[in-house]
Amino acid sequence: MKNSKKKLLVAGLASTLIMSMAIPTFACTGIIVGKDLTADGSFIFGRTEDYQRNRTMRLVTHPRGEFKKGSKLVDVNNGFEYIHPEDSLKFFSTPDSSVKPKDMEQGVYDAAGYNEAGVGIFCTVSADPSEEIEKADPFVKNGVNEASMTTFLLAHAKSAKGAIELLADTIDKQGASMGDIVAFGDQNEVWYMEIYSGHQYVAIKYPADKFSIFPNDFWLGGVDLKDKENVIASKDIVKIAKDAKTYKETEEGLMDMAGSYGPKEISDTSRSRIWSGIHDLDPNSKIPYDAKRFDLLNDLSKDSEKITIDHALNVFRNRFEGTDYIPSDNKAERKANPKTHKRPIGSINTMQAHIFQIKEGYPKDAPGIMWMTLGSPLNIPWIPIFPDINDSTDEAKNNSATYDANSYYWVGSSVNDLVSGNREELGEPTRKKINEFEEKVKKELPEVEREWIALYAKDKEKAAEFSTAKTMQWEKEVFELEKSLQSELSKVSKADLIDHWARKPIIEAINKKLMVGTSDLYFSPNEKISRGEFVTILGRFGKIDTKKYAEVKDENIESGKFYTEYMNWAVYNKLLPKTSKAIASEKITREEMAHILASYLKLIGDDTSTLKLVNFADEKEISDWAYEDIQFLVNKGILMGTSENKFSPKANLTRAEVAQIISKLSK
Repeated sequence: MKNSKKKLLVAGLASTLIMSMAIPTFACTGIIVGKDLTADGSFIFGRTEDYQRNRTMRLVTHPRGEFKKGSKLVDVNNGFEYIHPEDSLKFFSTPDSSVKPKDMEQGVYDAAGYNEAGVGIFCTVSADPSEEIEKADPFVKNGVNEASMTTFLLAHAKSAKGAIELLADTIDKQGASMGDIVAFGDQNEVWYMEIYSGHQYVAIKYPADKFSIFPNDFWLGGVDLKDKENVIASKDIVKIAKDAKTYKETEEGLMDMAGSYGPKEISDTSRSRIWSGIHDLDPNSKIPYDAKRFDLLNDLSKDSEKITIDHALNVFRNRFEGTDYIPSDNKAERKANPKTHKRPIGSINTMQAHIFQIKEGYPKDAPGIMWMTLGSPLNIPWIPIFPDINDSTDEAKNNSATYDANSYYWVGSSVNDLVSGNREELGEPTRKKINEFEEKVKKELPEVEREWIALYAKDKEKAAEFSTAKTMQWEKEVFELEKSLQSELSKVSKADLIDHWARKPIIEAINKKLMVGTSDLYFSPNEKISRGEFVTILGRFGKIDTKKYAEVKDENIESGKFYTEYMNWAVYNKLLPKTSKAIASEKITREEMAHILASYLKLIGDDTSTLKLVNFADEKEISDWAYEDIQFLVNKGILMGTSENKFSPKANLTRAEVAQIISKLSK
C-alpha cells in the first residue's frame, strides 16, 4: 500500500532501474490463514492494494536474467540503491503503469508475484509507528521502501525465510524509509514481517493454526525474541522501544510489539476492517467492535467451519453484510456519520487484489497459485495465475496511464464504477454474473492442475507453455465478460456518478430516457447544459409528438439535430424569453431555465401555486421577465436558491441540476 511520504519511479529495466516513490492513502488489507485452519490444507495469504481508483495495474512477466549481476536499482527521489548480487530469477509481478500522467506520482510498484524458486511475495500493507518511536529511530530518507522491495526480493529470494533475511539485511545496512507489513511464502512456510521504524523490524514464522486480518496498523503481539528459529528481529528492537519509553510486555513476559511500536489508538478505518474480516472468517467470534486491542493471531471459534479458498477470496468483497454498519468508500461521508458509516474491506478504491494459495501436491519451486483481480474484486472475477507463466495477454499487460478500451484493468474498473453509480439496481445481478464465471473457472481448475503438475514433473518448459496458455485464456474470458458488462451497464448507469449529490435523480433521468450521457461511460454531471439540451429534456418529459414540429420555426434553429423538433416546439409555444435567441448551443442561465419551465407548466395547465414572496439576497440581479417565474417555481418546491440565500440568476445550469429539477417535476 503506497506511502505518502515518498516517491519511487521505474524508468527502465536495463542496466540501471530507476524508480520513484508515491503518495499513499492507507487502506490496504492483508489476510493470512494457516494450513491447519483451511478446508483443503492449503496455506493462504494475500492483500488488497487500495489507494485510488483510475490507476493502471498490470500483470507482467520478467524472464530469468532480466536484471544483470552488478546492475543498480536506483530511487531517484530518495537515493535508495540496490545492486543486484547476481542475475535475477524469472518472476511475474503486478505493477502500476510505467507511463503515468505528470500530475500523478510516478513509479512502478511490482507489488506481488511468484518467482521460479517457488517464493510468493506481497508488499505491502502500510502502517505508521507512534510519534515517540519515529523520534527515537527516524525513517531513513534513502532507505528501502515498498516501491523497490518487491522487485529485488522476487529477483533474488530463494525461500520465504530467505526473503525475510534479505529484506532484514537491507534494512540493517540502509534503513527503511517507511513503515510496512509484508508476507512471503514457499512450499514449507509463510513468514510475516512488520517494519516499524528506520531500523527496527520483527518477522515471525506464521503458525499453521492461526488466522489474521491486518489493515493499516501494527498488530503483532507478544514475541519470544529468543526463538531464533521462528523469529527474526532487528538487534535494537528492545532498546529503541525503551529509549522511546514505549516498551510494553504481555502478561507472559514477552515483548508486545504493537503495544511498544504502534500508535496508542487504532484508526477507525483499520478497526472497521479488522473487525469485519475476523467476523467474516470466524462468524462465532466474540470480539467486539470497540475492542481495545485486536490480536494478529486468531483462533477459530469452536463451532466455526474451516476456511475455504472461496471464503478467503470473498473476504475482500466484505461490505458489512449481516451487520448494522453501512459501507462507505467516502471519507467525508464517514466523518459526517461516524457511528453508522464505516470503511469496508471490499472497496471500489481497490486497484488490485491477490491471494496466494500454497497447495498440497504442487512442486517445490512452483508451490501454488496466485488468485488475482486487476481492479476491485467487487465486480471483477478472481482467476488463478500459475507460478511459472511466461506471459500474459496484451489486455492484462496494457500500460496505458489513462482509460483504454483494450485494458483489462481499465475496463474492469469502469464496470466497478458503473455498478457503484447505481448499486441498488446493478449490484446483485452483476455479482451473480461474476460468481457464475468464477464457478466455471473453479470447476475447470482441478483437471487443469492435474495436467499441469504431470507436465511439470516431465518438462518444466512445456508446463510453463501450458499454464501460460490457460492463464491467458482465463484472462481473455474475463476481459470479454467485463466488456459485455460495461456495454450493458452503461445504458443504465455512468462511471462518474459515485458519491455525486444528484446520483439518484440522474439515474432516474437516464432510466426514463430523459437524459443521456456525454459518452458511453460518462454523464458529466457538473458540465454546463445548453439551451437545446434543456429544451430537449423538457420536451421528452412532456412526451411531445416531435412529428408535429418538424418544420423549422426560427432562423437560428438548425435542421437534422437531436434538438431540432424540440426547439421548434419551444418557439411555437413561446416558451423562450423574448430576450433569448433560439440558438441551441448557448449555455442556459438559471433565470432563463425558470422562465422556460414556468411557461411549460402553464402551457399544460399547471399554473396553480401558493404565492408566498421569497426574498433572495441577489434578487436585484434577477431580470424583470424572470422574477414571477422564479417565485412561481420556488413556491411549487421545484426550484431553490444556491448558497447564502442567493438565486444566482445569471449562473449557468449544470446537467446534475437539471436532473434534480426534472425529478421534482415528476413528484
